[in-house]
Amino acid sequence: MEPIPYRPQERFSDWYHGWRDGLAGLPGRPSPRQPIPNPPTTPHREYLIRSGQHLFTVEHLRLQERLEKLALREETTALEVAMARKALAEREGRLAEVRSEWGSSRLESRMPGESGLHRETVRKRRERERDRAIAEVTLEVSAATLTVDRAEAEAAAVRGEIEREQTAARIRVERVHEYIHQRMAAYRRRLVQVHPHGAWVNDQMGFDKPEVPGWAESRRTAEPPPGRHRADPPVREPRQDDSSPLPLGDHTMLGSASPPADHVIPGDGVMPVHVTITRAGKAFRLKVVGEGSPVYVDGVAVRSARMEPGDAFELARARYEFTADGSGLRPSLPFCDLIVHDLSAKTRKGTPRLAGMSLVQREGSVLVILGPSGAGKSSLFSALMGELEVDSRGQAYFKGHRLGPHTDQIRDMLGFVPQHDDLHRTLTVRRALDYAYRLRRGGHGNRAERAARITRTCEDVGLEGQIDQLVATLSGGQRRRVSIAVDMISEPDLLLLDEPTSGLDPGMDRDIMAKLRAYASPEDSGVGRTVIVVTHSTEHLSPDDTVLVVAKGGRPVYCGPPERPLFEAMGVDSYADLMETLDEDAADLAEDYRNGPRAAEAEREATLAAKQTSPPKHPAMVRYWRFVAFCRQLPVLLQRQAALVMTRGLSRNPRDHFWERGRAAFVALLPLVIAAIGAILAAAVSGDVGLGDPGGDVRNREAPVALNLLVTLCVLGGQALTYNDLVADFPIIKREYRTGTRIGAVALSKWLVFALVATLQALTAAGVYVLFRPGPDHANVLGGFSELALDLVMTSIAAMTLGLMASALSSKTEQAVSISTGAAIAQVALNGATVDITGNEVLNLISGFLPARWGMAAAASSTHLEEITRVRDDTLWSAGTGQWTLNLMMLAAITIVCFAVTVNRLRSRLTSTQ
Repeated sequence: MEPIPYRPQERFSDWYHGWRDGLAGLPGRPSPRQPIPNPPTTPHREYLIRSGQHLFTVEHLRLQERLEKLALREETTALEVAMARKALAEREGRLAEVRSEWGSSRLESRMPGESGLHRETVRKRRERERDRAIAEVTLEVSAATLTVDRAEAEAAAVRGEIEREQTAARIRVERVHEYIHQRMAAYRRRLVQVHPHGAWVNDQMGFDKPEVPGWAESRRTAEPPPGRHRADPPVREPRQDDSSPLPLGDHTMLGSASPPADHVIPGDGVMPVHVTITRAGKAFRLKVVGEGSPVYVDGVAVRSARMEPGDAFELARARYEFTADGSGLRPSLPFCDLIVHDLSAKTRKGTPRLAGMSLVQREGSVLVILGPSGAGKSSLFSALMGELEVDSRGQAYFKGHRLGPHTDQIRDMLGFVPQHDDLHRTLTVRRALDYAYRLRRGGHGNRAERAARITRTCEDVGLEGQIDQLVATLSGGQRRRVSIAVDMISEPDLLLLDEPTSGLDPGMDRDIMAKLRAYASPEDSGVGRTVIVVTHSTEHLSPDDTVLVVAKGGRPVYCGPPERPLFEAMGVDSYADLMETLDEDAADLAEDYRNGPRAAEAEREATLAAKQTSPPKHPAMVRYWRFVAFCRQLPVLLQRQAALVMTRGLSRNPRDHFWERGRAAFVALLPLVIAAIGAILAAAVSGDVGLGDPGGDVRNREAPVALNLLVTLCVLGGQALTYNDLVADFPIIKREYRTGTRIGAVALSKWLVFALVATLQALTAAGVYVLFRPGPDHANVLGGFSELALDLVMTSIAAMTLGLMASALSSKTEQAVSISTGAAIAQVALNGATVDITGNEVLNLISGFLPARWGMAAAASSTHLEEITRVRDDTLWSAGTGQWTLNLMMLAAITIVCFAVTVNRLRSRLTSTQ
């Protein structure tokens, strides 16, 4: 049965109601003294719940109607079976009577007229009579037996029809359940994004309703299959610090250095004074003063929170719980265990991505995922990173935090190495790692400590000899090592790697797998980590590794040690045979796994984790981490973007090739060189008075051409700066977003750097022009040259932002080229100087969206072009402060709109679920 389609109008309705309710602050967040509704709700949520319940009721009534008709047939067939069995019993009894009647005395009895016959002749006659009588009754018994068989077959057919109707109804209910929860998930996503207390809504407003009604529940027995352990295992408590709790005074400071902090908290990104705790009666006021690692309370990164004895917060890798008497803080280190139970997901087209995924991976271990191509091995990664919309019945926990409400916190703990080398290739290895570390752990750390961390990470992955080389000059294997190092340098607790050894020789494959085992092991660092590797390579698996075998559709079929245990469990002799087996017997193997000990262990662990996870208790929290992360990451991204602009075109190490430095400088300055050349051409077509007023009745016929060239130069030059930037960097942006980089910070850093380049480009064009020809004699507010320069700068920035938007809207470079080319042609044709469009309303309307139109109008207004040429009557060209200001405001509006579309498009592409 096909899933219920999620139609566009329903998508819009859910999106609109989420947006509307979020803006209205629904559900309202109560004050600390008010009771919290259980659960908080909204009208649209209730509408969706009641819609689902209505559909469940309708389906139940239909099923009852069908079952009533079938029940009558079932009673009839049951009566027919009973009557047929009664008739059969009578015939069988008659047969037994006939056989008992023909004893030896009757076989020898003589009938009238047989007195003279021989004894044997009489006996044979009696035997023939007996056989005929038995044959007649036996025939009646056979007929009765056939009637019973027919009646029982009819009864079985009716029972089968009843079961089919019940199964079909259950399936339809499941489809309705999936459909309603799909709508509720879309509604909640938009509601959380817009709501002023989105995290509180996300934590409080669970969407477990409408539940599947009891009559539609699966008939599978709830008892575990034989062989499963029925007793709950002991709870695995977080590791407690052996030392006594940290004492708390009236005002306590926590940080990385003492003094000034009262207590030292180890970990990356911890500032000298990171957290202050102020006693307020029996409660505490926790306040974050550092700008390093976030502080999480109930999965929400906070600026401040009201805490009570028994409450806890998390910073770096540790958890800090207030003692019951409020005298101190008890630190603990949660285990980095990954628990996944019955995780299922589909694409929007209904193709399965995960189906019943269940596993438990302990910290300090490496999980290797194997499976045929297209089996969905990487879908588990997408689910853990929140990119894949999973079924509401599935559960996933990491370090005791459930995926969903704690997605942001889990992202802060993980690192992701994609299959391809998504790296900036014009940076050196050292600079690439430096930027990656500062983005993840803050840019305020000690420079010497960062340098030491970079050196140590390069040594761990075998890159100490290439630390100052350009990424572009490295071999494929070395770039794979850099890609791994980019995420290992921040030491995430959960490291996900998609085909890290693809295309490498066996030696490098073995070396990288050994490095990953060492990273996961607690022997060197004292703490264990969790590493998951998707791979096709099976040559260098260790007996200590855990292998998860996945069949098509994301169905797990085995989880355990590699090599011999795997082959014995799957009944194969090699990994090649294993891949063939997955294609042939995947359904049976997946069902065995679902009913096996691994799935049972995941179910137990998920149940325990759910019991230990308490609902949020802190409505009095102030979120700030997104803004702080934005402010912390923006300087790093600005510095990196400036470095990328200065190193464009580098393909060899500048330290080894002297001329490469000059070539890089020329490529970086090329936009300014082009601007200077264009300005010289504009000066060449100008008259002796340039853009000035010749006076009298003399017309400056060359001024429109020169001004048109300058504006067109700024428009095309601005677009050329950015039209390919975002589309080329999108894989890198997506990789960094998965580990916490803010979208707005990325977009703004690029805009600011390119705005500076666009400004220099426009100033160069204006400056070079006035070196050869006189500038404007007229102006509205500023001097003639100053206003012209401002007009060109605003035009260039607007065109640059338009190019950035074209790049964001494109998924391929070819699309960006096409969009940018079309925009360039439109701007050249519709800027108001090339063709007179004042009398064409359609062209005027189209040109109103183009920077060239308003840039030309601003420049014409500044230079009083109509006055010095006397050839055009264009309202937008009118001299005067009002019109000139309007033209500049329209350029600013185009810039703002294009930038907003750019950010929104990036966010849509990065946050959309698959």
